[in-house]
Amino acid sequence: FHKAVAQSAYGLPSHTRAKAVATGVAIASATGLGGAGASATALRQVPAERLAALEGQGLSLAPGFVVGDAAVPQPLLQAFQRGSQAAVPLIIGSNSDDASVALAFGIQPAALVAKLGGAKTLVRRLYPGVRDDAELGRQVARDAVFTAFARRIAYLHVQRAPTWRYYFNHVNHVSHGRAPGASHGAEVPYVVGTVASCQCLGAPPRAADTAVEQRMGNRWVAFARTGKPDSGVAWSVDDRVRGNVLEIAANDTPRPGFMSARINTMITGLNLAPKGR
Repeated sequence: FHKAVAQSAYGLPSHTRAKAVATGVAIASATGLGGAGASATALRQVPAERLAALEGQGLSLAPGFVVGDAAVPQPLLQAFQRGSQAAVPLIIGSNSDDASVALAFGIQPAALVAKLGGAKTLVRRLYPGVRDDAELGRQVARDAVFTAFARRIAYLHVQRAPTWRYYFNHVNHVSHGRAPGASHGAEVPYVVGTVASCQCLGAPPRAADTAVEQRMGNRWVAFARTGKPDSGVAWSVDDRVRGNVLEIAANDTPRPGFMSARINTMITGLNLAPKGR
């Protein structure tokens, strides 16, 4: 790898290979394949619909991932804290409604706020103007899992290689006023140039959509070619003091010190701060 792009990378706990094996055995039992005696061939023949319908404890590792082999030998944050990641130029960022993926996994944002207990008062101070518990929970989940994690990784990686951070906030005309922001994965068709063909916007794209698509595609291609995401508006590398973000929307806007108060608080509270500090 000579460069890297991490879109909506998330800071959820990972799983060991032993946990993955135990989950696999449980799934093999739940599908009538005999648990640990099931073969890979038999597991591959289980229809996807049957796997998706499985319910109960110990039958899924989603949305975490597995570490402890040659591909991912250690948790991502741990690798960056140790400085053992590849020293290549990096683009990393998140979306303005990345918490939409939490709903897909059955997590209710309002329930998250209820679990905060007395800490809810402190959290509300970080989100002035947000009064609804469901919306507060949605924004907290977004920032704790995605926005703060991207900032933390960028903070660590900028010591080894140039790092650019973005915040994708483009919502097309169909979702405007109805969606709280750009959902998890919403940036993908804009990056790969399939806005007109993906049939995922709910309507044919308008000029604003194709303009965002063109700018993002140009930046990502320029980054692949040169190691710098040059295209149009200036996009400064991230730094360890203020933090620089490019907000990508109908009009791309540099945001120095983006969400710094809440993000710094979350980094400290989630034990994402540098070791020894």
